[in-house]
Amino acid sequence: MQKDSTRQTTFHRQNKNRMTSQEFLRQIDKSIPKNSRDLIIEFFFAFSRFEYSLKETSFANGTDKEIKPNWDKFVKSIRKHFLKTKTEELNKAVNYIIAKPPKIQAYKNKKVSWRKRQLATNEPLINILKNHICDIRNNLFHGGKNRNQKEMSRDSMLLRSALMVLNEWLNLSEEVKNKFLTPIN
Repeated sequence: MQKDSTRQTTFHRQNKNRMTSQEFLRQIDKSIPKNSRDLIIEFFFAFSRFEYSLKETSFANGTDKEIKPNWDKFVKSIRKHFLKTKTEELNKAVNYIIAKPPKIQAYKNKKVSWRKRQLATNEPLINILKNHICDIRNNLFHGGKNRNQKEMSRDSMLLRSALMVLNEWLNLSEEVKNKFLTPIN
C-alpha cells in the first residue's frame, strides 16, 4: 500500500510540473497576440540557427570542453560590406535599433533592474548592432519585463529590425548562409 501511495505522489508531482508549464503557455496564449508569438518564435529559431551556423563554420571559439559562436570575428569579416543604406527598409531597421536599443538587466539595490548598455564611443556600428541583437535575444530568453501594449509594440519592432539585420548579415557571408540553409535532418 505504501508503494502505491508513493507512486501516486510522484505521478501527481510530475503531472503538476507538466501542468505548470502548460498553464504558463496558456497564459502566454492569452496575453501575447498570435502575430507577436509567431515573431518571437521566428526570431528564436533564426538567432539559434545563426549561432549554430557560426559554430559550424570558421566563426567559433572553443576547446574540447566548450564551443561558442565568435560573433566578433564574424562581424569583423563582414564590416566592410555592411551598408545600412543598402535598402530603405534595412536603414530603418538599423536606425530603430540604434535609436531605441534594448536595455540590459542589472542588479541594483538587491533587485533586478534595467540599464542602458555602455558602449565605447568609437565602436563600429556593426559591433553596436551585434551587441543590441544579442541583448534582444537575452531579454527574450531570460524574460523579466512587465509587458504592456506599448512595450510589446516596441519589442515587436526590435524583433523585426533584428531579423532584417540578421538576414542581411547572412547575405554577406556565403559560408554562414550555406550552413544556415542546410536542411535539418
